[in-house]
Amino acid sequence: MNNEKLLLGERIKQLRKQKHFTQEKLSELVNRTKNHISKIEQGTANPPLDLIISIAQALDVTLKELFNFEYDTPIKNINVKEELKSIINNSSEKHLKTLLKIHKSLDSD
Repeated sequence: MNNEKLLLGERIKQLRKQKHFTQEKLSELVNRTKNHISKIEQGTANPPLDLIISIAQALDVTLKELFNFEYDTPIKNINVKEELKSIINNSSEKHLKTLLKIHKSLDSD
């Protein structure tokens, strides 16, 4: 596998999860199978350009953002309150206490 395919797959997975999409949901939006999306995310499939464009559109990002392998997530594509709610709902009590400590440390100037 080449590095670019792995990076693209990881980026698609990251953006998909930010949108709270399952592989099945993304596959429906781009008219492909869940298995195909899985292979793209694993870096084992070569998606054609038209599919890459469809994936970017489904994830509501530009091609430039899709190929941003630095993982600098565009803030405009994140609903911060929803993301925080998801973190709260899916984290352990220990993890939440750690996050609260971090948050409190940021407020103390």
